Amino acid sequence: MIGVLHIARVFLRQIQQLINNWLMSRGFTMGIEDTIIDKNTGKDIHDIINRAKLQVNDNILSLQKGELECTFGMTLYESFENQVQMILSKARDDVGSLTMLSLCRNNNMKYG
Repeated sequence: MIGVLHIARVFLRQIQQLINNWLMSRGFTMGIEDTIIDKNTGKDIHDIINRAKLQVNDNILSLQKGELECTFGMTLYESFENQVQMILSKARDDVGSLTMLSLCRNNNMKYG
């Protein structure tokens, strides 16, 4: 019985050492370098956000001028809100995809 306990103790210690070594080499910490993007990506993100702002402003002007059309089954303001939500969601998704593509392979935000 003592031999079995010793073997189990050694096995668990070795497994714990293996896990510790893996965590030390590939841990889940995040540093400042994991949050920095390159200049081209920053410019592209800025462009996506500005395009979305312009589209939203165009929708606001259309609403104010009475040119915005209702979506079937929605009021005018619900249609406006829906269109703005779609524009902003697309901008968010595009920025997220662009950012993820620009991160290097060992970035903990991407693969952590």
